[in-house]
Amino acid sequence: MYTTKDKVLIIGDKLKVEGQIGREDLLIHYETYNSYRFLEFNGKSIVLDADLKKIAEITASSNSTLIGKTLYEVKGNSLVEIDLSTVVKD
Repeated sequence: MYTTKDKVLIIGDKLKVEGQIGREDLLIHYETYNSYRFLEFNGKSIVLDADLKKIAEITASSNSTLIGKTLYEVKGNSLVEIDLSTVVKD
């Protein structure tokens, strides 16, 4: 749950607020490609393998769209394409 001050509330099992963290401290899992996970952190993506080990960091955010083996993102007036076969092994 987000607050108006861009904080994320930590809710316990009894639905009570147990704390809060800043949105900038979150890793957001936005895509999975084969067994690789893509997590956004501060506008960049961290790529994890099946063992959750970091294998790459790319300049893509959770606004990216995966089509086939290509990750697309619109940045300003540009369309950025990242061929995932250059980042991960199939």
